[in-house]
Amino acid sequence: MSADEQLREAVEAGDVEAVGRALAAGADPKARIRGSLKHVHRDEVPLTAVAAHRGDVDVLALLLDAGAHPNAQCVEFRCYPFSDDDVAFHEDTALGVAAERGHEDVVELLLARGAKPDMYEEIHSAAKGGNPRIVEALLAAGAPVNRRNGDAKTALYYADKAGHEGAVEVLIAAGGKTT
Repeated sequence: MSADEQLREAVEAGDVEAVGRALAAGADPKARIRGSLKHVHRDEVPLTAVAAHRGDVDVLALLLDAGAHPNAQCVEFRCYPFSDDDVAFHEDTALGVAAERGHEDVVELLLARGAKPDMYEEIHSAAKGGNPRIVEALLAAGAPVNRRNGDAKTALYYADKAGHEGAVEVLIAAGGKTT
């Protein structure tokens, strides 16, 4: 098995030691999983997004230390979740994935390492996830409060629709609008 294959398996398993060994053996931290992830059904997902989905801050830190880009996006990917364990990436970044899943420590690490909160729909992801501290962190880092997504919806729309009162309050205080 190649070092890249070992790295992919280690990231998917959340095995910090195996990730370190694979990287030391020359694995590419910028690699993407192409349909081989247990719950991913097609296309390309950066390893950083897989680690963010799992909430594996230590694995993510190793990948970033080794040169993975904090803003790598999933490519032409749409996967509808079948269970809570399934991955639902859609042209998202690791930051958006972590924001939606509520992984505060991962969001903090990514922002500290240069992840941009305005690349895609990170603020929408945070609003869907409902963690007001993550919404605040993204806004403080420059996320546009009233950015509209492809469906012409704002983050406030999603937070309100999901009943995430704390996130709604944060977004309104920052000037968020539903229309």
